[in-house]
Amino acid sequence: MTFRKMYSLVSAVYAHVLWRGQIFSIFAAATNDDPVLFPTSYVTAPKHVNNQVEVSESIFFAEIANCESDIAFFAARHDADTRQWLLKDFDKWFSDPGDSRAYVLLGYPGVGKSVMAGVLAQRWRKAGHLGAAYFCRHNDSTRNDPRCLLGTIASQLCECSSQYNSIVGGESGIRKLLSNSNLGVQELFTKLLQEPLHNLCATLPRES
Repeated sequence: MTFRKMYSLVSAVYAHVLWRGQIFSIFAAATNDDPVLFPTSYVTAPKHVNNQVEVSESIFFAEIANCESDIAFFAARHDADTRQWLLKDFDKWFSDPGDSRAYVLLGYPGVGKSVMAGVLAQRWRKAGHLGAAYFCRHNDSTRNDPRCLLGTIASQLCECSSQYNSIVGGESGIRKLLSNSNLGVQELFTKLLQEPLHNLCATLPRES
């Protein structure tokens, strides 16, 4: 299995992963109760209290979430006789994405977007192509914080690639970056995903 064949399926928030030597974005629509999207440019703004700056504690204590239960929960709710067209369409895109850097799944609340995201994550993990998965929930601090998103994806990518793990310093290196109050979400994205994946890409042989 090569690192180029790993993907991140992200619900409600987009992230970039390496595939075929390029940075790709994969985006899966949010669950029914997820009204807010956090782009990578999102930065937590400080609050001014009595002329002093107060910074949200979430900046210092972003958790690394375990999304295995999310994948199992949603995948178990899929009727195997439905949405076959989506699975075939995704397989086709995966094999030949062309100029498309993202697979975007849109739909009204309750139509099964998260269920299919769970199914795709489960299928592609079994095939050895899943890099990371993250599902958002607006009422769960481990599922609605963009710092948590980045840390979770980075942690899962460490399990997929020993080279990536070495570059970011493993989970301890990830937590060190997450706890750095001087780093906003954009900076964390750069240090946890963009730069490590670019450096890793440079070490891989080019595909003919």
